[in-house]
Amino acid sequence: MSDAGQVQVLEEVDGEGVKMGIEQLWDSKLSGILLNSYGWGRGTQIFAIGDPAVGTSQVDMNNCIALLGKRGLEVVPCLTNDPAVRIGAVDHFLRSTVAGGKPAITLCKKTPTMRAGMGGRYCLKLIENQAKKTYAAVPDKNNPYSHLQDALQYVCHAIRNPDLYSFSWRNHNICEYDGAPLLRTPVASGPSLDMKGHF
Repeated sequence: MSDAGQVQVLEEVDGEGVKMGIEQLWDSKLSGILLNSYGWGRGTQIFAIGDPAVGTSQVDMNNCIALLGKRGLEVVPCLTNDPAVRIGAVDHFLRSTVAGGKPAITLCKKTPTMRAGMGGRYCLKLIENQAKKTYAAVPDKNNPYSHLQDALQYVCHAIRNPDLYSFSWRNHNICEYDGAPLLRTPVASGPSLDMKGHF
């Protein structure tokens, strides 16, 4: 999140069509990206919000939240799995602006699947029968669009409802923006992150 309260989705990290568990994803991609691109472990505060439905059934049979916690990444489960509440959290940022009339949420160039999901690939499933066409009550779980949209919903829910979540550094990073409490990412110690070219 920017100092102005703008949610900035900088990059999407997934298996790119390869089914892998969280340990493989961490070892092959995520840890390197967090370290090299975002300064994790060098002063930058990074947290993750996990799927509340995750138990021990992953491809590698590890609990995602516990595994990432053992790797040093602070992770808490999203406190709701109600699709309407989660989608509403994203909708709040899509319909809001921050200082200067800028959008309250932005998606950078490194989020093509997220952008495609926002552009219509993440949608309600059409149910056809002989009498009429109807739509499912919840979005279709059509990988990879739904996984990335779900992840965005978890994060937006936490940012929108910071008092519901507990992070070790949280109390130092709450600010008031336009009357609503928002999480504020602290400035990294050492060189600041150069965001040019991300958007």
